[in-house]
Amino acid sequence: MAKIQTETYKLPAYWASYLINGDATGMEDGEDKDIDAWLEARPWLGNCLSAGNEEEFAWSNDANNLGGSVADFAFPVTVYEVVPYSCPAEGSYKRLVYPAEIKLDPLPFHEKGISYTATGYGKKIPTTRVLHMFGRKYRIYCSIFSNIGTCYIIYKGEKVIVD
Repeated sequence: MAKIQTETYKLPAYWASYLINGDATGMEDGEDKDIDAWLEARPWLGNCLSAGNEEEFAWSNDANNLGGSVADFAFPVTVYEVVPYSCPAEGSYKRLVYPAEIKLDPLPFHEKGISYTATGYGKKIPTTRVLHMFGRKYRIYCSIFSNIGTCYIIYKGEKVIVD
């Protein structure tokens, strides 16, 4: 049976908005490209799941030797198919891949064209989509207030963000 494993990296704290929400506002020109390059060098990592344990200052981090505020970022690595992977900058790793597929699966209130809540906002609004992973389907929920939302599934009792 496959399960989600994670790797944690100490990275600049200001990367959180971009890694978790894809939001590059407030970043200097090219900083998002530096983050993308760091991620591309680690193809075994999935989308960032969480950021926490922010420290006030560190002289270096897992991305560069620039001093600044850092935080611990957790990324999923997958445990379904294991294939060798070699990265010149990082050495040899096992690339872990989990196949996941998102499918349309509307609930009755979706089909009637009505909102789950009176306002349309809430912490756990069911979406019209499900994620098929490990031979099981997981309803994708959205925590949405105002004009921003975060989609997630409940996996082993914990919220896991879905990009």
